Order: sequence, then structure tokens, then C-alpha cells
Amino acid sequence: PENLPLLEGYAQSMSDIRSRIGTWSTHRARREIYASLLRAAIKCRDAPRVDVQFGLSPSSWVMSLDLSERTALVTCQNKGEDALIFRSNSQFYKSYCDDFEASWRTCRVVTPRLQQAVPEIAQDLTGNDCRILNQFYKSLGLSECTDDELAAIVQTLGRDHDYA
Repeated sequence: PENLPLLEGYAQSMSDIRSRIGTWSTHRARREIYASLLRAAIKCRDAPRVDVQFGLSPSSWVMSLDLSERTALVTCQNKGEDALIFRSNSQFYKSYCDDFEASWRTCRVVTPRLQQAVPEIAQDLTGNDCRILNQFYKSLGLSECTDDELAAIVQTLGRDHDYA
């Protein structure tokens, strides 16, 4: 979220996705990353046995790769499009796992942990909540946000899906 050329490329690729609404900017791309980190931290706080890690990568990939012990699922970013499924006995499955592991090694890994509750409705944010959120982002090695940016990040928490 701190790499401007990477954010520009990501924003462009997200703007080109037919199932997304609106044009993305670098500000929106950064906000969505910050919101994903916050969303995960809230879920982990509510479910303490859940462990989530994010890899902040120096590069991006426009496909979506979901790996499990049984399958590799490769999709585009357009909602409803076809996907490729490779079972663990496929020659491609190990290649996708190897590619993921190699890419993961280039990431800065962060574990989002939020110790205190914060409102999940932007209008309910107080100055103290903004300080808590900025401390959270600082603990991940990320830049602080303005109160308006934090309100925009929190506002994304109420979405039903990520195609808005």
C-alpha cells in the first residue's frame, strides 16, 4: 500500500474489470488494502483461534489464486467468469503451489491484530478510535491516515460484497 507505481498498476487493472463499478484510483486501491487488513483484524479479534497473515508484495498479479490441500483454483477478477481447477494430483497443482511459495518469500508478512474494539460504522468514529486505528496501521509498518481516510476505510466494512 506504500508503493505508488504498484498501486497505479493495481488501480488500472481493477478499473478494467467489468464486474466492478467505477474507476479505481491509487487512493481507492490503498483504501481497499487498508480495509482488508482491518476486516481481517476484526474477524481475528472476534475469533481468537483464527490466524491470518497478509503478504505485502513488491509486485501484483491480476489473476486470483486460491490454494487448498486438494486444489488450486485460478480465476479472473470478473464476477461469474469461468475458473480453472487443478486437483492436487494434477501436474499444474504443484507448479501453482511452488509459484505461490516463491512469491510469498518476496513479501513483507504482516499479521493484523486489533486489540481494542472500534466502531464498524464510519459516523460513529471518534478521535480516540482514529488514534487506535492509526496505531494499528503503524504496528503493521504502514502510514497513518487522516480521519477522513479512516472513515472511508471503515465505511467499506458494511459492504455486502467487494464488487461495488
